[in-house]
Amino acid sequence: MRPTFAEVTPGTIETGLAASLTSVESNTRGTLSLSAARFEKLREILWTFELGLSYHHQNSLDQLDVEVALGFAKPLASGFYPYVSFAVGRRASWVGSFNQSQLTLGPSFGFRQLIGSRAGIRTEYRFRRVKSSSTANYSEQSLQIGVSLFWNNGS
Repeated sequence: MRPTFAEVTPGTIETGLAASLTSVESNTRGTLSLSAARFEKLREILWTFELGLSYHHQNSLDQLDVEVALGFAKPLASGFYPYVSFAVGRRASWVGSFNQSQLTLGPSFGFRQLIGSRAGIRTEYRFRRVKSSSTANYSEQSLQIGVSLFWNNGS
């Protein structure tokens, strides 16, 4: 009898919470992210459709990102799912009463490690190009670590 291993099945819904802390010189930025994803299978590839919400805080600057992403994952080992995705979204930034909106887009690379069929750990590297009409465009990189719960997995 072969042992059964945790896997993500089509139709599964993932909800996640992730965080990162970045310090450059004397500036520290904290990020908290919430995500929801749905998994579907097409031609042996597990596709993900994801919605993300992130809040950033750095000194007096606050930012809120809303992104949608399309990605794919292919399991390499039991419960280990490396993935690639591409996201596009909108960032609202504000300091006091001044605010602006920016476009964010870029790839993400990461992996999910399932712990049973209902929970997992997620690590993700994000590269984002931030485009704005009122300020200079710039790029940012982040590494996020989080936990995920999987709903409707295997049923």
